[in-house]
Amino acid sequence: MDSNELKSFENILERVPHMSRPMRVILAGSDGENMLQGLFQAQKEGFVQPVLVGDRARTMVQLEKLGLDKEPYTMVDTPPGHNVTQAAIDIIHCGDGDILHQYMHTEDTARGFVGVMGRQHCIGQIYNLTQTGFTTWAEYHRTAMRVLGRQVEMVGLPLAQLMEIDPQRFSLCYEIFGQHTYASNEKLRRDVPEWQPQITLEEGMRRVFGEMEQAGRIPDSSLETWEDEIIAAAKRGYAALPRFQA
Repeated sequence: MDSNELKSFENILERVPHMSRPMRVILAGSDGENMLQGLFQAQKEGFVQPVLVGDRARTMVQLEKLGLDKEPYTMVDTPPGHNVTQAAIDIIHCGDGDILHQYMHTEDTARGFVGVMGRQHCIGQIYNLTQTGFTTWAEYHRTAMRVLGRQVEMVGLPLAQLMEIDPQRFSLCYEIFGQHTYASNEKLRRDVPEWQPQITLEEGMRRVFGEMEQAGRIPDSSLETWEDEIIAAAKRGYAALPRFQA
């Protein structure tokens, strides 16, 4: 028998690298007893955050049977006839803000344009003017919370459900923000060594927010209730989600 064979859950734990925070693990077809036990055991060890995709009623029966119904988890209810595997894929693509994106302040962008001017070796070249690295949408919103000095709950919904609610409103999620967007600025930093992005996302947000507030350009968000309606409905389950008419 192979000495490296994983014979128990403890053997698996020994091979799990140290992680700074638990990873989301999405279980498609969330009423399977063995899979639920393994997933929640991994959560108990601090490795995962369970996301259960399936029929809410059947899943709750299993959770109560296993004594897991009081444990923390995210439930994505899929009505009878819906493809739970596709729903799980949609969550990975859009649901909880794990999609990668890039942001850069206009001053850093301007410095990049100025940096290539007058350089013979830059003529005819194509460069990506982007931040170094990437940011998830979840971190973007956490950064906004720090800037505004207010912490709120983030509620994620699968892309497919957003499109059912209002295809026109969420078209950008489908076309752009529902997939990873990453471009490297390595070529620009190589050809213009003195150029480096200097303004962090948080600093840029503080500048923009301060200028908009000073100019009175921040709209009254209390006049827009559609997000509150979606969040409230999402907590009640899939069937409660509103459908907005164009």
